[in-house]
Amino acid sequence: PSSKASSQAVSAQDLSHVNIDDIDLGQIDETKTDTKEHKKTRKSKEYKQLRMMARAGIDAQRRFQLWSKATNAKQEYAKMYQRIKQDMFSDIDMNEFPQFPRFGSGCNFDRLRPKKIHHDKQNASNNQSSRDKRTFSELLHASQRILLVLAIEHDSLKYCPQLGYIVELMLLDENATEERVFAICHSMLVASKRNNWYFRMDYFNSYVRIKTFLSIFEDNVSLVASYLKSKNMDISNMLGDAISSMFVDYLNEETYLRLVDTFTVEGYKILFRVGVALINHAQSQLILCKDLALFKNILMAESKKLSPDELCKRCFKIYLTRNKFEKLDKFHREQGFDDALLHQVEDETYVRRWPTWNKQILSKSHILTRKVQFLQLWVWLPPGCHIGDYKLIFSTQDDGYKLTSLYQKCRELRNLIIIIKTTQKEVIGCFVSQLDDPDHMDKFPPLSKRIKDPKILLFQLQSKQNVRNDDNDENVNGNAEESERFEPQCYWADTADQYYHQSNFQMKNMHTQRKLNMNDVEEDMVEITKQETKENDDEEQQGDEQQRIPVVFPAKQSLSVGDGETNCIYIDSTLNHGLSAECATFNAPSLVSSQDGQFQVSQVEVW
Repeated sequence: PSSKASSQAVSAQDLSHVNIDDIDLGQIDETKTDTKEHKKTRKSKEYKQLRMMARAGIDAQRRFQLWSKATNAKQEYAKMYQRIKQDMFSDIDMNEFPQFPRFGSGCNFDRLRPKKIHHDKQNASNNQSSRDKRTFSELLHASQRILLVLAIEHDSLKYCPQLGYIVELMLLDENATEERVFAICHSMLVASKRNNWYFRMDYFNSYVRIKTFLSIFEDNVSLVASYLKSKNMDISNMLGDAISSMFVDYLNEETYLRLVDTFTVEGYKILFRVGVALINHAQSQLILCKDLALFKNILMAESKKLSPDELCKRCFKIYLTRNKFEKLDKFHREQGFDDALLHQVEDETYVRRWPTWNKQILSKSHILTRKVQFLQLWVWLPPGCHIGDYKLIFSTQDDGYKLTSLYQKCRELRNLIIIIKTTQKEVIGCFVSQLDDPDHMDKFPPLSKRIKDPKILLFQLQSKQNVRNDDNDENVNGNAEESERFEPQCYWADTADQYYHQSNFQMKNMHTQRKLNMNDVEEDMVEITKQETKENDDEEQQGDEQQRIPVVFPAKQSLSVGDGETNCIYIDSTLNHGLSAECATFNAPSLVSSQDGQFQVSQVEVW
């Protein structure tokens, strides 16, 4: 037959006699399977070969090649990553960079830790695989770099909890390289932008997909669904977490690998099939469960008993069509969130552009001495702030120690990072949206009122014990071990969880709920929630236990950031004396080591 005819639709019977071991993956033209959303593509010989290999079970030696072929991971993607990696991380010790974007994932990367081997040392040496030769830190740093570069390359990537689990598993493959794992994930995201084949990349669409799965579950496992309804048991969060984690806690190692194999070919629909199959498999025991904890434990225990072949058999017994998925998806999309404010947040679009890391610009800082410190700050920034290069606005080294000079330099500027170095060589600071009055364009600091700012965040970049050896010779001996334990920390107001601070680029998790509509707050300081107190506590104690909103107060005599009552950061008008207090609103300790929270300022910079 002609080459054109051979690539056209092939019936299932045409491949039924084929042994997957006889299929040469290298000869499969993956470009013909790229547009999997088209039915014509899914009927092609190339697609069916990949699907058959994934479902039947590929050998470990060819698994990574299957993932690459199934996702159409181009070599140019790997080369692109290599260039970015060299430019971005060349001057960075990854041991100093513990926090990175996870996009709402609960993955803690524990699978990257080496497995304990219980036999004798000689056998352990002989049987050690290449994955065991790579240390946990090497694999963890590779995952950090991959996820960070994905954040840079994909502006629309906000919430994608499955991504961390995919990176973790693929890095463990003995044939994997960091560049090729990136190429696979990058290719999956490229495809998902076009057709949502693998992932939904924001919170709302992930929410819609989970709602769609819950509808499919109710239709296909009606016995369990009816029982749960009669007992008033809601498993939506449990099933949402299971799908978000790729069922990693529900399957044994080999079965989990088979799931990922089929996912790379067939996309998100396989997660729906697996979810229904697992509940169907355990339904006789699940309808005897009296609470959610027992329900989850039984489902996990029974699911782990399934072999890869048994799971596949159960999955593809279920009749599910993509047409049904799309109709349910459309229905839940039109229903939307119960909370209209979440729609407002989801409709916001942001651009992320990686800084050029101009060494001349970075060298202007007298506080931030290492590129990794700028990198950590970039990761922490809230939405809408990853849009350009760092620029030094104010420095006590060049502009003097007057708060009025700081205010003057910051006029009509947004997205400000205020960095303070104490005489104890601690480095602390905060992010604020602006110091000008947002309600009156012609009013600049000093102001006589507090500015509400839900994007405020606080941070510690360097502690007293964290001072590097070249800055403090005392650290060489006594404090070396203690300094290794310090990690940079970031704190944000728990009333502002619609923003993606720290490691989750968007919502903190699938259960996030808004506690406050910032637009409806008329007063500068309001009580939001009152902590529960004991019945015999007096009224005065009850009134003190409250959460407040994040504010910045650029007054004449001082600059303070906090919740209106507690000063998380306070510096006086001469930029000499400061204070940092523990704050419940930000769930933050005092940012300095002194017991009373007071500190002497060494230097201040605003970027």
